[in-house]
Amino acid sequence: MVKPLNAQPNLRWTSRAAAIGAGLLLLPALAGCSNDTAGPETGVDVEDVVEGDEEVLEEPNPGQYDDIYDEDFFDSITNYIDTDVVLSATVGEVLSDTALTIAGTDNTTVEPLLIIHEESVVGLDEGIVVQVTGRPYSRFGIAEVEARRGLDLDDATLAEWEGQPFVEATRIDTSPEFDEEE
Repeated sequence: MVKPLNAQPNLRWTSRAAAIGAGLLLLPALAGCSNDTAGPETGVDVEDVVEGDEEVLEEPNPGQYDDIYDEDFFDSITNYIDTDVVLSATVGEVLSDTALTIAGTDNTTVEPLLIIHEESVVGLDEGIVVQVTGRPYSRFGIAEVEARRGLDLDDATLAEWEGQPFVEATRIDTSPEFDEEE
């Protein structure tokens, strides 16, 4: 059987028309898959939606801490991980020549904080005011600190501090000059 010469173009036109028709039928379905969240919501107004977005976008960035050791610092110590801090505080207890605790100054009531220094600190006495420069960590582990800093810590003395926040000090100044207001 001989095909007429115009049979092939009619077949292409029919295929194209079918494809266009199918595409037009799918458009409303695709429009329903959009990310448009407009619709009837109850109990939510525009202000609630905008406030929620602002809260998500804001992340705490406290910057470097250089102030008195107090409750605010202790409560937000995880914000300062991998950041150098400078803490002014009173020596609470001298645990060894490389370990001590600090407490807040007279006008604060904050939990003691463990300070580990890799070198012996001269002039440390309980009750003196010091300035500690170092990096806070959220959890003290004797073995980890010994390995990282090459120290041999007194396990028995420091065992009660396992799992507690602490600071690895790079400097402890036993004679800082402080303002009378602090």
